[in-house]
Amino acid sequence: ERACVLEALLGFKRAGADGVLTYFARDAARWLKAGA
Repeated sequence: ERACVLEALLGFKRAGADGVLTYFARDAARWLKAGA
């Protein structure tokens, strides 16, 4: 789950998105802070 979510968010960023609204925002922030 973690890898899929982070890959999807990274794909949006690579496509040029300035931001992404998602239900996983808190989880993704926690994972990135912990060094996912």
